[in-house]
Amino acid sequence: MRVVWVILVFVLVGVAAALLRSKHTGAQVELYRLEAERLRVRRKIWDQQLRMGRLQTPREIQLRRQDWALDLLPPGATQTEGAIVRRDD
Repeated sequence: MRVVWVILVFVLVGVAAALLRSKHTGAQVELYRLEAERLRVRRKIWDQQLRMGRLQTPREIQLRRQDWALDLLPPGATQTEGAIVRRDD
């Protein structure tokens, strides 16, 4: 009778170990997936920061101002015909 109990305990320990290993493997897969997603998001943020920096250069601002045909007035200037935007610093 003791042998049966010992065998039953060994079987239960083996099943529990297999279940834990399965859970561990699933957790590792999820961890790798999340790490890949984190890297993808960091790359996207980096690209957006580069793009924002590029758009804020004086040359790009000048090109966009010309494309949009904005007549920017200096601070304190009065509104004139054809002036669309007035910037106050």
